[in-house]
Amino acid sequence: MTGQPYELFTFDGDHVVPAQMRFPPNLGGLAGGGATLHGQGVFCGQHDGRLLVIQEDWEIDAPIRWVAYDGGETPAPTDSVTVSYERWTLTGQPLRQLAFRSLPPTKTSYKKAQALENAHC
Repeated sequence: MTGQPYELFTFDGDHVVPAQMRFPPNLGGLAGGGATLHGQGVFCGQHDGRLLVIQEDWEIDAPIRWVAYDGGETPAPTDSVTVSYERWTLTGQPLRQLAFRSLPPTKTSYKKAQALENAHC
């Protein structure tokens, strides 16, 4: 598996400092990257002047239909994938966490899930 950790920074006066974010025990931090059967990415947006940071993780569902691809094999593009999401709401300068929420999982295809890999703010 490949992976790339991300860290969110903010300003505190004239200093650049890490944003203060609380992570649940089963989520060690923000990350992007993936392997054949799972992956993750980090997305940012805003709502009502607040920063929304969303970590998504996906895993392919069984059964898996292997198909030929680029000299090897890969799951079929239409294979089912479950995507889970965690969302932080931050505000201010320096950024401070207002809320954390696990969002309901969704289903998508393997092809669409691969496009989520390595996404970052």
